[in-house]
Amino acid sequence: MRDLASVKRAVKETLTRQFSRVSDVQVREDTDSDGGEVLRIEVIFDGTSRDLDAKKLAGFIGHLQPRLEQMHETALPLVYFISSAELSRNKRASA
Repeated sequence: MRDLASVKRAVKETLTRQFSRVSDVQVREDTDSDGGEVLRIEVIFDGTSRDLDAKKLAGFIGHLQPRLEQMHETALPLVYFISSAELSRNKRASA
């Protein structure tokens, strides 16, 4: 059984080294179009997309993957960065 709380903790610990404005992390299990296991990881951050450093975003999975491997996690992590402002707009629009 997959321990999503441990995965979330590993994501948060890895993130805090690179991104200072993370307000929440959400992790859920899913499958890709080929039936492979994936972890959909949503990183909610304060600010706008312009506040993110593209180089850090590109390298994040490279920092996260070894942590997940140490936990014997085999699912592919798919990471989405969402600003808290964008999340609020989407919640209002769907209500």
